[in-house]
Amino acid sequence: MKKPFKLSKSFTIIEVLIGAVILALVGVGAIAVEKEYMQSSSYNKQKLQAVGLAQEGLNLTRSIFDTNVIAGADVWTGLGGDAPSPSQSYNKLVKDANGKWQLAPGEETITLNGVEFKRKIFIEE
Repeated sequence: MKKPFKLSKSFTIIEVLIGAVILALVGVGAIAVEKEYMQSSSYNKQKLQAVGLAQEGLNLTRSIFDTNVIAGADVWTGLGGDAPSPSQSYNKLVKDANGKWQLAPGEETITLNGVEFKRKIFIEE
């Protein structure tokens, strides 16, 4: 009479390898998700900084314009002199010889946390 088949209580090498492969796949997936999250977070931070710099430029330009209106001066004083052409870009505030703030022509480069941003302000009548 044959002995009945006895179940082994230990793992075979195949089972161990399959388990290791599944565990590795789960680990790689988790790392990929974390990497994507970190890149997205960095991009969103830079996007928020860019929006802040754009808002700052808009506020500075509006401040010069409003100051001119209140003072009764030519509204374009400090914003390029004559009515600006749509193709002219301005960059940052500088003080003129009279101590008044003006926008300087050109493009401004701003570096925040190692990221370089370029800002141009276009003014149209």
